[in-house]
This record gives sequence, C-alpha cells and structure tokens, in this order.
Amino acid sequence: MSVATDKFEFESSERGIFLTTEINWEAYYRLLPEIIRLRLSSTDPICLFIDSPGGRTDVADELINQIRAPNQNGKQCLLTTVCVSTAASAAADILSAGDYAIAYKGSQILCHGIRHMRPQLTLEDVPVVAESLRADNERFALRLAGQMFRRLVFLATMMPTEGGSEQAVMKSIVSAPETLLQKIKENLRKDNQVLVDLVLKRQNKVSQIIAHIRKKMVKKKVTGLKAEAEILKQIVDWETRQALPATDQFSVEHILTIQEDFIQVKDYFSGQYRKRLASVCRNFGAVFFNEGEEAAFNKIPETDNAARNKYLIDVSSPKLFPFWYLVVSMCRLLQEGEYTFQAREALWLGLIDEAVGTNLPSLRKYHAWQKQEEQKQAISAPSSTVQQQPASQLPPAVERKEPPA
Repeated sequence: MSVATDKFEFESSERGIFLTTEINWEAYYRLLPEIIRLRLSSTDPICLFIDSPGGRTDVADELINQIRAPNQNGKQCLLTTVCVSTAASAAADILSAGDYAIAYKGSQILCHGIRHMRPQLTLEDVPVVAESLRADNERFALRLAGQMFRRLVFLATMMPTEGGSEQAVMKSIVSAPETLLQKIKENLRKDNQVLVDLVLKRQNKVSQIIAHIRKKMVKKKVTGLKAEAEILKQIVDWETRQALPATDQFSVEHILTIQEDFIQVKDYFSGQYRKRLASVCRNFGAVFFNEGEEAAFNKIPETDNAARNKYLIDVSSPKLFPFWYLVVSMCRLLQEGEYTFQAREALWLGLIDEAVGTNLPSLRKYHAWQKQEEQKQAISAPSSTVQQQPASQLPPAVERKEPPA
C-alpha cells in the first residue's frame, strides 16, 4: 500500500489563518468568522500562522477549540501550526498544541508558566491563587506532554543506535530514557541546558526520597490519611538529613521545600499524569512490543477492542512509565521557568515537528523518503508483484548534528 503524504504536514495559505497580534478577545472575534468558514467548507487541515507575543491562555484555548470543533457530521479539521517569527507565552502553547507544528529557522519560541493578573491580592488570597496557578500549569504541562512524547519517540528513531533496528531504539528509550535527554542537552544552547539539568536533578531527588520512604515504611500497614502522614514524616526526616550539619533549625525555605517534596511524591504515585499514561499506551504501546508480545497481541481479535486495549496498557505501561514521567517532568519545568528556544532547539525538545531551513529530521521528510523508496521498488520489481517496503525501516542516515548557535 502506498504511503500517502498527509496534508497536515504542509503549510497552506489557502487554508490559513494569521495570528499576528496579542492573544485577546478582540483577536479571537476577528479570527472567528474565518475559522468557521474554513471549518465548514472542508475537513482539510487548517493552518494557523503565528507571530504573536502571547496573551490570554483562556483565549488561546478557545481558538484551538474552535478550529478543532466538529461539523454536523462529526468530522474535525486537523490543526497545522506555523511559527513564522515569534511564538511567546500563550502563542507557544498554541504552536506546540498543533497536530503538526512547524517553525521557521530564525523564529523564537518563548515558554513560561501561567501568570495570574489580579489587581488586588490579599494574604488570604495567596493559597487560592497558588493552587489555581498550579492546576493551570499542570493542565498545560500534560497537554504538551502528549504532543512532546510522540515527537520525541519519532526523533529517537531517527538517531543512530547500537543495534541499528527500530526495536533496538525503542528498547533504549524504555531502558535508559536519560540517554535521550543527554542527546537533547547537547543540542541546546548553554543557557537552555539548565532545563535538562533541572529535569535530571528533580528526577534524582524524587527517586531518592521514594527509596527512603519505601525503606522506612516497608513493614508499616497504613492507608489513607495515616499513610500520607507517614510519608510526610519520612520526607521531613530525609530533608533533615540533607540540612544537617549546615543548620540546626528549619527556615521558611526548608518548610516550602518539604511541601514541594510532598506534592512531588504524592503526584508520583497518584497524579493526573498516570491517568494519561493509559492513553499513551493505547496510542504507542505496540511500538514498544518485543516479538513475543507483538505475536500475542496479534492473536487478540481486532473486533475485541477492550481486550486489545487492556493488553496494550498491561504490557506497555511498565515500559513506558519512566520515559513518560521524564517527559511530564520536563513539561512541568517549562511551565515553571522562562526559556527562549530557537527552532532547532524546539524540535529537539519535542515542542515542534519540523524546523524549516535546517537539516534536522521531520515526519514530512520521512514520509517523502518512504514514497521515493516505494517508487524505486515499483520500477525495479516485476510488473505482477511489488515488494512491500517495511513500514518500520528507517531512512538513510541524516546529518543530524548542527552546532548550537
């Protein structure tokens, strides 16, 4: 079967909308008529060209929702996003949310967390605002993580790996996800490499605290609030050991650190990202099967969706969890700090799918290569039978090293 190049992998001015101002309700109502016209005239992808300093996140969400809204027949348009110069703040969120995200070589993508604009803020309001900001940042981080995961899986398949096969690549991702993170770091500018360092530092700290908690609670049979109280006690114990002998008392900073540790540990075991993992497994789990797992999966009738989904989740979730947690951690840190990325850096981080004007790999180039290979086979093969090109075979080595600017 021929590999068809998807329309959503290409820019389209005919199906294009241009976001070139601050993202606010005025911009929304200016773009809305054109969005509706394009959405109802065809189910072809809609291309959103972006050159914006950002703005309101609620308006950005509504723009995405309108573009992806189904027509009366339940059909939706895919969204192609293109950064032509600047995508900052909420505009960067829109860019990364695209089904296929493109950035021009000289463009800049600015990422940071949500900023709460409140004219009057009392001390009593602080906890409420903090919790609201945390919830909003988590929502955006998880949405980005879903897109980043698929982009990084593709990017990993394009990198040379010992063993050469796609299966070897997938095995390396699940067994040592930090290897991919180090490769990403090598392709970031020095001031952005701190992001990777922070991810690894946070991962390492959470792992140490969880190991400490498990060691101390191995014989304790507690649940619910008592279990959480015991976890908090062990976190205090762990942080006390870290603080000594430099200090003999807790500062406000130490208390806030303990609070953050507790949130991180609780999230590790029961956070929203774990629920999202099931969706990730359904979409990507089969890619990470070994031969035996793939054979067992193929024996399940295609009509039995429940059994197939259960097998995907049961078998692949233990494999994918470390990589998924790493991706989620990186997306969370993008919401906490402030980073400005060039197009090629954004591609390495999984924020976009293609950096135009660079020699870096993209899904569009891969599909074009597949099509060329099929055409070559069709010419060289006997007229009656054409050898099928294995879908998993990777293209020839692409020059992937581009020194940071």
